[in-house]
Amino acid sequence: MIVTTPAPAAFRLWAYQDSCGPMYASLAAIVPTPADAEELAASFPKALRVKATTLGATDGSLRGYVTLQVKLRSDKANGGVNETGIRRACRALELLEAAGHSLEYRADSLNSYPTLEAFLASLEA
Repeated sequence: MIVTTPAPAAFRLWAYQDSCGPMYASLAAIVPTPADAEELAASFPKALRVKATTLGATDGSLRGYVTLQVKLRSDKANGGVNETGIRRACRALELLEAAGHSLEYRADSLNSYPTLEAFLASLEA
């Protein structure tokens, strides 16, 4: 069986906070085809729950869309710290770097972390 490694993709990261700390992170990449999206999503461990879907382009073609959504907010069920969400986010970022994917951080709202470094520091706190 031949195993191929997906071509490096350009991922974008959005991370949001509230007064209690990190609350949500989203990673996404647009790739040329839906098959590329499936291959890229399958390259991550199933425990990370990376999803692949299609995205329609304005010219009528279909592109692939890969996404990972992580809830980081604490609640009563997780005792004030969402350790599973934090581990998922950190592991996904490690795997992106190891595979050579690029990462662009997007601070696009008032409750976004101002920088990637600020978001990473909040995960370690």
